[in-house]
Amino acid sequence: MWLRCIFLALAFFPTSAFGQSVQEMAAILESGSWAWPEHTEDASCEANPHIIWFNDDLTEMTFEWAHSIEPVLYRIIYTDDGSITAFLTREWRHNRHGDLVIWQLRLLSPNEFCWRRTDWPNYACPSYLQIRCPGLS
Repeated sequence: MWLRCIFLALAFFPTSAFGQSVQEMAAILESGSWAWPEHTEDASCEANPHIIWFNDDLTEMTFEWAHSIEPVLYRIIYTDDGSITAFLTREWRHNRHGDLVIWQLRLLSPNEFCWRRTDWPNYACPSYLQIRCPGLS
């Protein structure tokens, strides 16, 4: 099952608008607080921003919110300039083939990134935008 998931992840890589190495992306993502701009009550910059941190060998990425949400751990399976592909360790969602979904974080600029599942079309990413919270770095 995981071999098929990895194949699907590698087969659908779009280019990123802001190409950076994984080391540069980690430095950018770790240097601020982030939030979903469309969620105003529970996940906005004001209500519940989150930080992102990486382990030393850049194989894991953790999201940790200021309030009420358990930290989320992703295991990184692939990186290229401007994107990180990873699976959520407590994932419960499945793609249409029955495999656990794999996520791609695409860094769009130093102040925004978006998410897409590898089984979604490339244009789906900006619909799941996250922004750097001003003044919370």
